[in-house]
Amino acid sequence: MKMINKLIISLSCILLAGCNGSLPDSGEQQGEGEPIELSFNLYNAVVSKADEKTKPTVKMAVGTAFRIYAFKAGETDLTKPIASAVYTVKDENGKSEGNLSLYRGSYDFYMISNNTNTAPVLDSGANSITVDNGNDFMYNIITNEVIQPEKPGENKMTVSLRTPFSRLGAKIDLSVKAKSNSPVPVSDLKVQSITIKNLSSPLCYKLGEKDWSTDNNPSYTETNEHMVTGFSMPEFATQPHDNLNPVVLLPVDGLTDLLFELVLNVTYTGKDNNGQVIILSDNFTYKASVSKALITGMRYKFDFTLTFFGILKPGDMTVSLLDYTEEDLSTDQVGE
Repeated sequence: MKMINKLIISLSCILLAGCNGSLPDSGEQQGEGEPIELSFNLYNAVVSKADEKTKPTVKMAVGTAFRIYAFKAGETDLTKPIASAVYTVKDENGKSEGNLSLYRGSYDFYMISNNTNTAPVLDSGANSITVDNGNDFMYNIITNEVIQPEKPGENKMTVSLRTPFSRLGAKIDLSVKAKSNSPVPVSDLKVQSITIKNLSSPLCYKLGEKDWSTDNNPSYTETNEHMVTGFSMPEFATQPHDNLNPVVLLPVDGLTDLLFELVLNVTYTGKDNNGQVIILSDNFTYKASVSKALITGMRYKFDFTLTFFGILKPGDMTVSLLDYTEEDLSTDQVGE
């Protein structure tokens, strides 16, 4: 009988050990209780005008997703995270929910996001990610965060981010309008697309860094381009036609001019072969260039004002430029 009892006890120990082995990082933290379910609160603070030496920051909208990679505190090999999970912003206060549980201890968290409802993921087998133009890539880092239950007998904890997410691209605003009192009256204007060329080739970001990887050797050629579609349609052609969706581009050094190719649908007054006044409409392509660096974390506005002559000369375009920094934590709605 004693032998049977000993056998049952031995088998029970083996089964319990097997169950614990499926929990996160249990091999190093056995005996520290149940894993703790984590939620994350985004950084939330009122900030004044951004200091010139401070990288501008961004507040995430409801529905935005970000991916978290967890490591033991002080770990320098960021190729093998203990765990990773996707979290989504659930309310205006920045409460974010996902599925990440860790045992008691100190951890470092590295977060990446494209500021959309889909979270990016590191390149396969690497601790880096390749980012192209059009992605609003941003990161956040928390080091030496102590994970423990908030209340005795519970297994939950909320981690509050200490800083906002930081954008590594440059945000671009585009606006097009016809000049008032043009030689040829324009009754309607629609922006079909604006393609920006001589942009940066894709850049690499390494987990844990606060800027693009120093291993990057970007090129700036016409084949590196980004097309923007979707513009507002105000009542009059002389009113600004603004891009409706956020545009974020990789930084460029400004040594090569940025090229803009605008495709516009123009409705204007003309004459037929008999000299009768008629209304004409057609698509026209216009080109412009500007020497301008796009700096990480900055925001730029490109205003295009077109003057229309009888033959709609492509050169009859003026370009004005305003650049400014993100001065608060607001950002466009995403994921809608």
